[in-house]
Amino acid sequence: MKIQFDPNLEYQQEAIKSVTDIFDGQEVCTSNFSVPSFDNNGLYNNETELG
Repeated sequence: MKIQFDPNLEYQQEAIKSVTDIFDGQEVCTSNFSVPSFDNNGLYNNETELG
């Protein structure tokens, strides 16, 4: 079974809006944290930061 998304279908637009509306009015909160990452050689790189 292949799921196909057509953004022009009204019922799919309504579904997207209903999901995104749950975040309406929520305070934006940012934080800085690090996650472990590995380079192309499989070596640990601890310099990756997401914020």
